[in-house]
Amino acid sequence: MLPPNQVKERFCFISDYSAVSLLEVPKFQECVKKFPSQILDQITDVYFMLQKDRLKTELRVIYSRSDFRNITGAISLLLFIIENNFKFPETYKLLLIIVTIPMTTAEAER
Repeated sequence: MLPPNQVKERFCFISDYSAVSLLEVPKFQECVKKFPSQILDQITDVYFMLQKDRLKTELRVIYSRSDFRNITGAISLLLFIIENNFKFPETYKLLLIIVTIPMTTAEAER
């Protein structure tokens, strides 16, 4: 396991928000029109275990399906995929990454 300072160094060039932004339900319709390729490239460069082409295909399917548009949050999306026995292995891996990365929810005090 990497010490915290090495983790920060390794991931300093990508914001925690980048991975999450691929799976923000309110943006799904926008992503159908213009796929977020740059964000996908960044994510797959950092998380090399993700297969970019397969993840892109899975995300296109998810973005276009109306049954995914009523979900709020990464954990809910992960549970929805599991409960419905959907086969999105790359999206599943990405969601596991998202739900295990600690993220701040409030701004730093001034």
